[in-house]
Amino acid sequence: MRKLSILLLCIIFLTKISFAGIVDNDSASTNQLYPFYNHLLSEQLYDDAFTLLKNSRNHKTNEHLRDSITTSIAKLFIDLGYCDSAQVYFKQLRVINNPSVVSLAIETALTQNDTTAIDNYLNRYSNLICSSKLAQYRISLSMLKKQKIDSTFRDSSSITTIAKRYCEFKPKSTFVAAMLSTIIPGLGKRYLGYPKLAKGAFVTNVIPAAIMTEILLRTTKPFPIAASAFVFGTFYIGNIWGTVLLAKKREYDFYNQIDCDINNLYKDELCKRNEAITLITDNRTQTKNELLELEYKNWKSNNMDTICTSILTKSYILKQSGNSNKALNELQRLDRMPSFKMPTIVYENALNAYLLQNHNQCYNFLLEIPDSIRLHNKAIVRLWLLTLIENKQWEQCKNTLKNLCDSTNQLAIDIQKLPTSITFKSPVKALRLSSYFPGLGLFYTHQPLKAITSIVIETSCIAIATSLFIAGYYVTPLFIGIYPFLRFYIGGKELSYAKTLEWNNLREEECKKVYRTIVYQVTK
Repeated sequence: MRKLSILLLCIIFLTKISFAGIVDNDSASTNQLYPFYNHLLSEQLYDDAFTLLKNSRNHKTNEHLRDSITTSIAKLFIDLGYCDSAQVYFKQLRVINNPSVVSLAIETALTQNDTTAIDNYLNRYSNLICSSKLAQYRISLSMLKKQKIDSTFRDSSSITTIAKRYCEFKPKSTFVAAMLSTIIPGLGKRYLGYPKLAKGAFVTNVIPAAIMTEILLRTTKPFPIAASAFVFGTFYIGNIWGTVLLAKKREYDFYNQIDCDINNLYKDELCKRNEAITLITDNRTQTKNELLELEYKNWKSNNMDTICTSILTKSYILKQSGNSNKALNELQRLDRMPSFKMPTIVYENALNAYLLQNHNQCYNFLLEIPDSIRLHNKAIVRLWLLTLIENKQWEQCKNTLKNLCDSTNQLAIDIQKLPTSITFKSPVKALRLSSYFPGLGLFYTHQPLKAITSIVIETSCIAIATSLFIAGYYVTPLFIGIYPFLRFYIGGKELSYAKTLEWNNLREEECKKVYRTIVYQVTK
């Protein structure tokens, strides 16, 4: 570790002198900057490319060169799929003379719903945009502002399809919807175009109405009548108020969907990459500059030892800053250099894969290391054993621990007691037991308190329903006793299944914990 740190300092010191010329003056702008920038893009080193452009821009005094580099940064963010960041850099441009850059700036603003920026671009650069594109941008801007647009369209572009839907949308009256729901619960929702919600609203109002009617016919006691009237009134008023909110939500959802469709349309045109690329999460400028300087040394060198050393150093820095995925990508660049596929490099690949929880990939990496090295290097054998544990290869892990430990050692006795398999409970059996009798499946998964609670609640529901039937009520017990019982019964079965899986996972984690404790003792 100490040697690697000293090597890192030496490499950074030597590269600072040669790298400084790229960013320090205007005369070295394009001739030195963009060849190295293209190298970074070809190697998919987007973090380094961004750092290079940003540092170069900060050192330029020529406004034209600063605008050129700012445009390159914005284009890089577009390629990476970060349209919001690209928009920030487009706004920093003093003037735009290139029609394609104007289109990129407008389309980026459209993905962010930045109507102020779009207005500014269209007012300043409309003469640089072709008429068809200009019309498309104006239609998109009008829709984002929720303004009226022309309903006659001549082309068949995607924005025209969105515009037709925009013109065909007819807002519905909130007052009419509320009045319809007052007359018949659910009718207002049906008027707004939500038939399923209308049926649900009708049923949830009919049930308390039926219960209230039955109570009025069966008793004259004030409390049951008042309680049933309160429940019905709550559902009735709630249905009317819900209809009012739904009418507003309908309009909001439509315009929000139009905005999303416009955003996605221009994002599809801007983002040409098929997968999202994550930038380095470490925001320290010094770390990013170190990585860039190392890559510059790699680019300028023809010596294979120097190239491998710089890549290994970059991987180390990335791993220390918590970017294991980026570190693994750096190490995979060495796959093109078979002569340098050393156990150290393979171990670094495996370690980064393990940190990313790609345990199968880590296992495959470690298999490339010969047994004579894998089982005699403490760091490698520790990673090997931990990978076997994560892949649930208990027997192989136990045998490896036996070979590493002295048979006369007390630790050997603990290793001998390690289980090579785990007895799991069947979730299907728990589900079946809860079907036979409420709570039985929860007893099976060692959840006695939940099991007893389930039995008490479901028994109470049946008792309430039975007593109401005996008292001469026929509608009320269906919804106060039978319906809650069915809900708790089904829920109890699902809970039994879920708790069985939870119990199995807990047993597995306990087994892994025991194995890990012994692995660390053997390899310390």
